[in-house]
Amino acid sequence: MDTEMTPSPSSHYNNQASLPSPKLSLSSLLEEAILEDINGYIFGAVEGFYEKYFVEKPWSNRTKIILQVLDLKFRDGRWTEFYKLKTYSGFCEWLLRFQSIFLTGQDTQYKYSKAPSHHFGGRIVLSLPNESSWASVQVIGEFRSGTYKAGFLRLCGQAREVFASQATRRFLHGFYVFGDMMELWVFDRSGLYSCDPFVISQHPDQLVNVMAGYFLMSQKERGGSTLMQEDSNGTYIKYQLDDSTSIASLYLDRQPIASTCTKDKNFISDGLVCYRARHSNSNKLDLVVKLKWRPTWGSFEKRILDLIKEKKVWGVVEPVFHGEFDSTKDLRGGLVFGSRLMFSNDDFRGSSATGILKYSEEVQSTSSQGTDPELEFAVPFKNRLFCCTVVSPIGRSLHTFETVSELLEAFRDAIKCHRSLYQDGKILHQEISDGNILICDSSSSSDPRGVLIDMEVARELRKIAKEGEIIGTGRFMSIGELTGSTHTYRHDLESFLYVLLYVIICGESEELPETSRLCDWTEGDRLQLGQMKQVDMQPEEFESIVSEFPEDLKNLSDLAKHLRWILFQGTTGGLWTGTDTSDEGTNALYEKMIHAFDTAIKSTVNS
Repeated sequence: MDTEMTPSPSSHYNNQASLPSPKLSLSSLLEEAILEDINGYIFGAVEGFYEKYFVEKPWSNRTKIILQVLDLKFRDGRWTEFYKLKTYSGFCEWLLRFQSIFLTGQDTQYKYSKAPSHHFGGRIVLSLPNESSWASVQVIGEFRSGTYKAGFLRLCGQAREVFASQATRRFLHGFYVFGDMMELWVFDRSGLYSCDPFVISQHPDQLVNVMAGYFLMSQKERGGSTLMQEDSNGTYIKYQLDDSTSIASLYLDRQPIASTCTKDKNFISDGLVCYRARHSNSNKLDLVVKLKWRPTWGSFEKRILDLIKEKKVWGVVEPVFHGEFDSTKDLRGGLVFGSRLMFSNDDFRGSSATGILKYSEEVQSTSSQGTDPELEFAVPFKNRLFCCTVVSPIGRSLHTFETVSELLEAFRDAIKCHRSLYQDGKILHQEISDGNILICDSSSSSDPRGVLIDMEVARELRKIAKEGEIIGTGRFMSIGELTGSTHTYRHDLESFLYVLLYVIICGESEELPETSRLCDWTEGDRLQLGQMKQVDMQPEEFESIVSEFPEDLKNLSDLAKHLRWILFQGTTGGLWTGTDTSDEGTNALYEKMIHAFDTAIKSTVNS
């Protein structure tokens, strides 16, 4: 056997990955987005990392045999073959040759990208052999001959793509080769953390153990979903029926009906994704499966759903099953974390530090990341819990509306639902967004045409809101809440207006035009957003927003203007953003909003 690992020319061609072609440098906007995502959630040189993932594993005996066969040679304390791995192309050739000799018969293979300059650096991934998409990637890697930052951010960019395509993934392994160093990473919904980097030329045994280990790991060890299973009928999950020992299987539709993963590729998030589903003994997709990594503090969705059922709230999805599975705290078990880090261009740690520690600084306790009890007590990171909620009836995204009347009926009935939730259930939803309103293909005139989902942050009215708590998506949040007011029912109704504007201007797409004024509603801090919306809700400025409506939806301009007038009480003087909490005032505002949609629906039908 050729244990000197002579490069194989054929492997250079056959294992090129067909993922989107990488650029040598990221755009400044993408760099900024990645840094905003990861800063404060980075941990470097985590104690116990290598032992947790690469020592005494089911496959460890095989890697020991590989090392015995290789019989690594050293001269002056350095691996004699390291010179072959000093370039990107050389590293790829060595890895693919290593794979072809020692790692056959597995369900994955290493692939690399054909970058404009192989010597400069590029991507290396472990992927399913016959697939070429981010959905098939199992491990990510980056080789870089230039600056540390460039390659590190490209590695994080890969992680964003993988989590966007694999919403139910628990965590993701990654490696970064820079110069003579190798740094191992794990990415999850709470952030990213690394081992203490090692010198490849001095520790080639670790390189072999790691690259073979990634290859030999089970799907579970690589962070794949343990909830989702597959058979000849498709992808399914199993759950236990209430008050029963029976197990039911739910088959999921191929495409999700809602997902924060595809729109917002920040992997440090809740990773919300919803699928239509059917029972194994039915062909009808009449259920919704919601999968989400929620914070472990302050969430009482199951209780809220049970209360909704008890109070017979109209127009809200009914619970079928709620289960809680992995937490990022458990997934990180056995590791010792230091301070949270944020990336910096400056060399804070001196020449003795390597890897992320050399190019980062500790996050101070005053760093603004919101009120998060999880960061104050047991763990230094935001612990998230993977939850599966099954509800009915079925719905689809607002962006899939087929007629104007269908869209308006969905909004009207979602507002009716909000009213029933608030007045009958004594519950405030608190997170009205385009993803939390679904269109229902109702067969009965008494059934809602639109329903509200996601009670994750809903609050029982009997419970006092936490001081300073800010909930929601900035684009859809009310002026009052953005500027510090306690969340009220009127704030949610204001959010309905912002969602309507967003859906109309997006048109058939789920993306705003780059020139849209609404794009600015995601820039700046909360107070700045609130001040910006105060300006945009003035009559003249609002006309500019309405002028963005696509031609086939121009007839909704009057509805949008009327809703603005109802919410902010008139067109002269300053905007009124307060809340009338009296029964009379509450009923009046709901009635006016619902009537405005009814009028627009009639006008649409008659036109």
